Amino acid sequence: MKKPEFAKLFMDYMEEISDPENRKLYEQELEQMERERVEEGGGGQVQVIVPDFHFVVKIKAIDSNEKIFVNICTSIKLDKPASTRSARGTNWSLPHSLTILKPCTDKAGKEAKSADFVLHPEAMINAEKIPGFRQMIVDTAV
Repeated sequence: MKKPEFAKLFMDYMEEISDPENRKLYEQELEQMERERVEEGGGGQVQVIVPDFHFVVKIKAIDSNEKIFVNICTSIKLDKPASTRSARGTNWSLPHSLTILKPCTDKAGKEAKSADFVLHPEAMINAEKIPGFRQMIVDTAV
């Protein structure tokens, strides 16, 4: 971001994807690529997920003291959370997807890493309604 030409390209990109029409087109193109992959015998196990961001959790790695950001996101492509009752309380199943750590920078421009933790949107609804559910999401993501 220190180079003006890179910053301009990045801002142009951000402006482009913030346009709802462009985002819709982008998602349609990704869905088409998924269909083509399946039709070509690539299997149906891989799906491109374009998550919606909700909040971020900042942690430090125990071994290296490295700053890590875990972006809590949602996508309807994941299964909904489910619960079962037992004598000891409620047991939750929290289907999710977690990306690998990737390099990023923090607000001060220092090196850090980030990952996306993606859940079904219903998880965020539960986080607002059910005491402790948001903390369970954070604990699972971390």
